[in-house]
Amino acid sequence: HFYKRPTLALQQRLSLVRRMELEPRSMFWGLAVKPGKRYETEVQEAFRITKACLVPSTSDGKVSTLFIENDNNEEFILANLSLKNFNETLDISFNEGEKICFKVSGPGTIHLTGNLLECGDGDSEYDEGESEDDVANELKNLNWTKQQIKQLQGSHDDSESDDDDDDDSEEEEDSEGSNTEEITKLQKQITNEKLQKVQKLQITEMNNKLQNTGTKSEESISKQPNLSNGETEKKTENKTSVKESQTSEAKPKKVVKNGIIIEDLEEGSGVACKNGNGVGMFYTGRLKTSKKAFDSCQSGKPFRFKLGAGTVIKGWDIGLQGIKVGGKRRLTIPSAMGYGKRGAPPDIPPNSTLVFDVECKFIYGGNQY
Repeated sequence: HFYKRPTLALQQRLSLVRRMELEPRSMFWGLAVKPGKRYETEVQEAFRITKACLVPSTSDGKVSTLFIENDNNEEFILANLSLKNFNETLDISFNEGEKICFKVSGPGTIHLTGNLLECGDGDSEYDEGESEDDVANELKNLNWTKQQIKQLQGSHDDSESDDDDDDDSEEEEDSEGSNTEEITKLQKQITNEKLQKVQKLQITEMNNKLQNTGTKSEESISKQPNLSNGETEKKTENKTSVKESQTSEAKPKKVVKNGIIIEDLEEGSGVACKNGNGVGMFYTGRLKTSKKAFDSCQSGKPFRFKLGAGTVIKGWDIGLQGIKVGGKRRLTIPSAMGYGKRGAPPDIPPNSTLVFDVECKFIYGGNQY
């Protein structure tokens, strides 16, 4: 088997994930949507809608429905408002260049309010203080074999000698370059020390697994009755295959994508969902630190939305790609892919890492809600 030895850039990416998020500005945004009219535009500056309110005097005692239409002429309901429920809290953002259209079905006038957004890269290195355990978890996801770890150790020794030679030749350069070289050398040293610790942990775990497997197989053979060699070999092979299948089923598949840890607990069946599909989900959301549940939908009608349309947090749009009907996933979502520095008070504090257990109940191709 061939594999590509991780470069310094890859090692740095394992310990540092950079992000950018939209931050609210203090500038107010508002729009009054009247029935019978279409408010169609191309977004010139990113903004966020936080509230939809019905003008009570225009409702005529009936329900007024607020729609949004996207580039593909697909309509989605944002809110159903009446005298019993004349305002609705929203959290929908639109980027520059998007073509959107608002309209109202019913007699009432609906006011949309929110604020303009701007791109900010402050606190973008949110993973700067990453612990050695986090690095170990990231490297374990690569599923390296024992042989590959040894090869990586050998190449690591070679790289250290090459670094020494390079440092000797670079001492002749001017003082301006020396500062940059010292910083790079320190980064390599820290990364290499972390790699060595992780490699030792992986080698120890693999040796323990091999010893345990050998001990169990010897015990099972000693307990076998006096059978012919052919029968003994067949039973040993069957037990080994059963253990391997049980081990593969017990350990969920983990994938790290955009900082999101995706664990497939059950695979499901049928066609895998993709962007543009309408999906329905049962879910439970909790905070990773306190394990306190802040939202749940486990009975009745599943939570419906269109995958990839931006109507849910980015962690869902990315983490639920490819799930099948009946499939169950656990999503560990960093704050950058959730509610960010703002959080969602009072249940979700700022900069919170979220854990969702999600079950896919149905998938429709292009269905609208």
